[in-house]
Amino acid sequence: MKCYKLATVAVIISLSCLISVYAGPFDEVTGVSDTQVRPAYQGVIEIYNSLSSQKKRQIEQATSVEFAGDNPLLPLPKVLTVEESKQLQLGTAQRGRALQAFLQDHYGNKEYLKDGIIPEDVITRIVERNNESMWAKYIRPAHIQFWYGPDIIRGPPTEGFPEGRFMVVEDNPTFIGGPGDLIQARKSIFKHVPEYKKLLGDSPDPGRFYDQLADNYKFLAKQRDGVAVLVAYASDISSDNEGMRVEKIFKERGMEVVIMDYRHPKNNRHKKKVKRIVTDKDGVWLIKPQRKGPAKRIKVGHILNNLSPADIEMKHPANRQAFILEEAHWHIDPKEGSGALNPKAQKKLKALLQPDKTGNINVKTVESFIRRNTKQHWLDYKFGIPGIINALKKGKVSMTNPPGIEFIGDKEFYIYVEDLIAYYLKETPIISNIPSVSFRTRGQVGKTSLNLSTFKEVFNKIKTYVIKKVDGRGGDGVWVGPKTTAAEVAKVKKLVMANPGHYIAQVFTALSTLAGHIGDIRQISEIGIGRQIVAETSWARVVSKNGNGKVNISDQGKEAVVLVRNVTNILSCTNSLNGFARAM
Repeated sequence: MKCYKLATVAVIISLSCLISVYAGPFDEVTGVSDTQVRPAYQGVIEIYNSLSSQKKRQIEQATSVEFAGDNPLLPLPKVLTVEESKQLQLGTAQRGRALQAFLQDHYGNKEYLKDGIIPEDVITRIVERNNESMWAKYIRPAHIQFWYGPDIIRGPPTEGFPEGRFMVVEDNPTFIGGPGDLIQARKSIFKHVPEYKKLLGDSPDPGRFYDQLADNYKFLAKQRDGVAVLVAYASDISSDNEGMRVEKIFKERGMEVVIMDYRHPKNNRHKKKVKRIVTDKDGVWLIKPQRKGPAKRIKVGHILNNLSPADIEMKHPANRQAFILEEAHWHIDPKEGSGALNPKAQKKLKALLQPDKTGNINVKTVESFIRRNTKQHWLDYKFGIPGIINALKKGKVSMTNPPGIEFIGDKEFYIYVEDLIAYYLKETPIISNIPSVSFRTRGQVGKTSLNLSTFKEVFNKIKTYVIKKVDGRGGDGVWVGPKTTAAEVAKVKKLVMANPGHYIAQVFTALSTLAGHIGDIRQISEIGIGRQIVAETSWARVVSKNGNGKVNISDQGKEAVVLVRNVTNILSCTNSLNGFARAM
């Protein structure tokens, strides 16, 4: 067995050693200066400052409409230099390649276990809590490809990084936010502030990213003598309207689109004249109704799955446990469908969802309870495409975003990604993690064991940490140390002590600011078979710096268009003027 020195070991031994001296956030416009504008923003900030408060409000209101009510656009773009953008692209591609190599290994020989890269008990609990433990016999390792968009921040200036340091906060695979917005964000900002276009109109066109994706999907489809199809949710059952923008993008690039709807259990309203996908022993087929005559039957070679991956075939056996538990949580979530159960039944169901001493939930008991106590359930729905996973396994079709790989977005798994880069690629990370550690002691198979030293370290210095629930989404289960109250600290202490394996701690890193907001960047990409396609422009979110410290559009957040600028000419001009001034 080979021995590897893991970066995560150092974190666990002494997390406090990795905390930098807090230097305050980096300002995207002025950097570390209070007065001097960074080259990337020269001319840009003057345009923004010339906008009246009323004009800025009007832009936000108008762009909210253009995004179908999903979010407003910040009137000031986030401007990156060519060099910064390249770093984000290369770092994303590198991280994606390592994740893909891990997935191929995980569903193959599991060499990473033999070499001690991730302890077996750690990967087991990560996979199990993401309900993906049954996919091993259905995944073809060599055919894994997926959308990937890490969330990246620019931290404070530190020694060696005077412009702040880009760091990955979280990994987001498969069904991610942002792919539908890159084109619209650029279009909207140039429409409402045409002066930006005069200055930054040569920023890369995000349409090229989708051109590359669509061309690649058609190429993959043609290898199986078929067409490329996008599968998406009906817009009015989605959490926002981004899916419609994704549909439009790929329709314009010659792809077929098939819409799925939960409310029609017999698979996509098939009694109506709408497109649908079916499978048989010969392959996968698009059934395309015609105005006159019988429907066309067209072979499908590649599917872009823009659903939560497992929904592509909800009734598949490997999905069953996840589906039942998702249904159960829907019934007790006050934001969702909890009205289907009375308070007493909700309390009972919550109790049934508590893991036993071995960490397991009796799923059969949960299913039986749901069936007995409510008629409003999805347990018998045949949402998705029956037989598609079997077709995928047999190589009858290829797919972007198949089920079985979402667990790599788990926040505990994140701790090991730098080690995967070193192990599989033999490279140094281009964009590093934020130092992070689980509250759970390693090697305690089947037990919940609190790492007491980590617990004391974090809660004695809570203002220098962020605590996260490992499977939290959309800002839920996140406590930003400097923003936490004493009552919140007391609450999260109890949560961590009760279930330490479900929480991690990250060193608090001040996010860069832009026009009174803090924000992050998501670099969107496709990690494909032998090829990574990375967008030349990023997707960005911002929230008020006076908020709770969590960057989340659903919490009064905004989107920011990201534009890329070559500052070489600006710097040359500035240096020439400075030289002229000195000569005078």
